[in-house]
Parts: sequence; structure tokens; C-alpha cells
Amino acid sequence: MNEPIGQYITPRALAARLGLASPRLIWKALARGELSHVRLGRSIRIAEDEARRWLAARSRPARDGDQS
Repeated sequence: MNEPIGQYITPRALAARLGLASPRLIWKALARGELSHVRLGRSIRIAEDEARRWLAARSRPARDGDQS
């Protein structure tokens, strides 16, 4: 049990890092069970590694001609 603890962030902080105007998308993903989290009392924290996994699962390859 001597594993290092990774970084954890709030749903609002994750939304801000993603440039979202509101954390609503993050809260919906949490409610659907798509994004796992840790509850500490009334606070919710998301592991940064879990956030990366969730984003990777949501990404899709660019189509020919896409500029993004």
C-alpha cells in the first residue's frame, strides 16, 4: 500500500482545463458512470489518469478533409 497517490481534480477544474464553459458535461459523465471518481465526504475528485482515459475513449479519428 505504499503506492504514490496521483493527482486528483474536481469536476469544475476538469471542465476548466478542457475549456468548457460549464462542468455540466463532466457531471453527466459521472452520473452515467462513464467517468469514475472518488468521493471524499461531500467532495468528488477525479484522477487525472481517469480523465485522460475518458477523453481517449471519447476521441475519434479525423476524417479526410477535417481541419481539426
